[in-house]
Amino acid sequence: MTLRALLLPVLLISAASVLPFLPVLDAGFVNWDDDQNFVTNEHYRGLSLEHLRWMFTTLHYGGYHPLSWLSVALDHAVWGMDPRGYHLTNLLLHAANTLLLFGLLCELARTAAHRLAGHVVPAATGAALLFAVHPLRVETVAWITERRALLACGFLLGTVWCYLRAHRLGARRAWVLQGMAVLAYAGSLLSKGMAVTLPVLLLLLDAYPLHRLRRWSDLLPRTIEKLPYFALAAGVGYLARLAQQEGDAVRSLAEHGPLGRIAQAAYALCFYLLRTVWPADLCALHPLERALNATEPRFLLAFGGVLAITAAALWLRRRVPVVLAGWSSYVLILLPVSGVVQSGPQLVAERYAYLASLPLAALTAAALSRAPRRVWLPLVAAVAVLFGVLSYRQCGVWHDSVRLWTRVVAVHPDGIQGQFNLANALRLESRHDAAARHYAKVTEFVPRHGAAWYYLGLSLLQQKRNADAAAALRRAHDLAADGYWVVRPRSVEVRYCLGLAHHLAGQDGDAVEHLQVARRLDPSFAPTYTVLGSALRRLGRGLEAEQVLRAGRAIAPPNGQPHDGRVP
Repeated sequence: MTLRALLLPVLLISAASVLPFLPVLDAGFVNWDDDQNFVTNEHYRGLSLEHLRWMFTTLHYGGYHPLSWLSVALDHAVWGMDPRGYHLTNLLLHAANTLLLFGLLCELARTAAHRLAGHVVPAATGAALLFAVHPLRVETVAWITERRALLACGFLLGTVWCYLRAHRLGARRAWVLQGMAVLAYAGSLLSKGMAVTLPVLLLLLDAYPLHRLRRWSDLLPRTIEKLPYFALAAGVGYLARLAQQEGDAVRSLAEHGPLGRIAQAAYALCFYLLRTVWPADLCALHPLERALNATEPRFLLAFGGVLAITAAALWLRRRVPVVLAGWSSYVLILLPVSGVVQSGPQLVAERYAYLASLPLAALTAAALSRAPRRVWLPLVAAVAVLFGVLSYRQCGVWHDSVRLWTRVVAVHPDGIQGQFNLANALRLESRHDAAARHYAKVTEFVPRHGAAWYYLGLSLLQQKRNADAAAALRRAHDLAADGYWVVRPRSVEVRYCLGLAHHLAGQDGDAVEHLQVARRLDPSFAPTYTVLGSALRRLGRGLEAEQVLRAGRAIAPPNGQPHDGRVP
């Protein structure tokens, strides 16, 4: 195949990887990990030895992915805090990954050595196009936090390509490609630890298409070959699990039992397949917030579907071995994030489909290479256009936090985290009436969600509904005292806001009680003094009020201006 013959496929794939996702260049940071990872985190903003030490040692926010931190540090060096630059890098990485996938699909087809060599490039082009434009790619491309998956995917594709190339060519210098494969795998794990099952996947490649596992006695030497991969997977996998535990993201067996985990894993395997064929109801969070009932019809059907697909793949293993190889690879890639080892609030997550779709792309290429081109070419073109339009529309969901969580609430109206995050986003845009409605829904779902009561009180204060605000904040305070908080602000802020609400509602006796406690909790919290002084004056305690206000002026900010009573 000449370079000229490859030019058109490369141009088509590059355009398909970029055009449907252009709206992300107008998007910002969202309050779905972007805020904690980038907006309020200054540790990655630099390339000094101290910054690099942090990147390679931190378990920040439940993850270990130093190469991803390094990539966003480079973005920060170029773009500062302009999110468009970070989105542009994500977009370019997606395009690069799709081109790597195209190359890998060609390599897989040549390695399989079937009699369809003339169909290799067209089939690989069609499969790569469908991968590039699919709406399931949107979450990974549009979400800056998922830079790690884009990097991990690129390194993973490089790993498999080097491995296949080394064994297919059998050249004297194949050890160079083998070394490159190991290094690329380390890069994938240091970007995101999802590909910990790759050593087993390489054994599958040894079986098919490399045919290096012809008998059981071949298994031990082939496994010994993979020891560097297993060592890397064990080391980074341990760090990733430790990070999740420190981030309090891991659910115990008491919370999420074995039967529930099996049901969730079966559901996940079917979910990504179905969404690949019919990408409906896509959103940032499909929650797992309540006890999972494994006997629900959707889980029983999923379990039956997994058994049926597995049986069919085994039945076809001799006539069409690519089916069993593709299905097994798909299961292996998804296994760490399927729910068997549950981490996070999600039942399934669309971002996991980015890596899991690679075997599906290989199966698609194999199917296209065996079908008449005049039949599949117009069909693939039509589907690619449809998927591109859907991806373009889905990118708009990721424009900002309000749109993001509005979509989540539309798909899962009873989701607690979706309602809470939407309320937070609305409050930060000063849309306090709408924010209060969503906070109120959270308190209906979880009456002991202290943070929802607290922020409900703040939103009501902004609407001058002072008595209602005082009631909500009193509830938040009581829950804080009892330990029933999901997210906890500083205690001084709870007391201050409760005192402010009582003061604005004309209940100055109660206001003084709470503000005095706030002052004892943090004597440097200046807003307390202004409201406390005002409440004391209205109670006729003028001399005491003047002493409090004088103390407040003494700790005024550097510009010398005293704080007014305000909602933090």
